[in-house]
Amino acid sequence: HLGASTSMASTVASANGVGIMLFALPAGRIVARLGEVRAQRACASLIGVGLIVAFIASDPLILCAGVFIAACGWAIWSLVRLTHISRSTSIELRGRALSIFGGVTRAGNVVGPFFLIAEHHSSGARIAFLIYFAAAAIGFGWIAIFRDRGDTAAFASRLDHVRPVAIL
Repeated sequence: HLGASTSMASTVASANGVGIMLFALPAGRIVARLGEVRAQRACASLIGVGLIVAFIASDPLILCAGVFIAACGWAIWSLVRLTHISRSTSIELRGRALSIFGGVTRAGNVVGPFFLIAEHHSSGARIAFLIYFAAAAIGFGWIAIFRDRGDTAAFASRLDHVRPVAIL
């Protein structure tokens, strides 16, 4: 919709993968330096900024920059969410919790594009950035309001009785 050539459209599409690859390695250092909670807040903010830039883009290069910024935040978020699950579940349930989380993520990756196609035909392409932004904002709010800031071991002991399958 921005008048880009096929090669520029490919560049915009690849900006997501490039951003994830570039920030996948330093993500561990960033999480270790900031801590889980602050890293999650920073990631949600970075994703939000990237999505706003992508939404208001009037040029393919600006769109590319927005997608890249959001992907950088997503790379760190991907690590910190797995770290949180690993630390907040008991050792007996950790494998099951990570497996269920992976399954739900993969199911979303399969089903999500079909929802995007339906949404694209009814509202246009730009609304996808707003939907993603709303999800990031909800995540940021959840972290800011409900995140346990106490001892991780104490938090994990409260979750020992939770069965991941029962949650679904």
